Amino acid sequence: MLKNFIKDILDLDYTRFTLSLGEPGASEQNQPVTDENKKDYVKRLIYRKLVKEIEGPANAFKQGFYRFVNPKSLKVFSIAELDKLIVGNPTIDFEDFKANTHYEGGYSEDSEQIVWFWGIVKGFDQENFSAL
Repeated sequence: MLKNFIKDILDLDYTRFTLSLGEPGASEQNQPVTDENKKDYVKRLIYRKLVKEIEGPANAFKQGFYRFVNPKSLKVFSIAELDKLIVGNPTIDFEDFKANTHYEGGYSEDSEQIVWFWGIVKGFDQENFSAL
């Protein structure tokens, strides 16, 4: 949209909220998106999608997270370090996974079905193994 002309191609409208001095509240102004104002439209659309629409769920997550983790203790970590602490290692070690599997219901590591299972899973790529 930003790199191409949109006149007679896209038919979009957007609402701008403006505050007037001395007026209570904001006034709405619905206007078509044109080549002249498309940068403003995209900027507002991105803000709405990436900030406003996730503000409620993000704040709820943050409140819940801070019940268990002191926010001050997080300041010592970089974003990448914190991501690794929360998400973990993106690569799953097959042998470690297999060695730490607990069997129930009469199954053991030597059960025929379990041997079949591990034989199939061993051929999985990381994406399928992660999905498992």
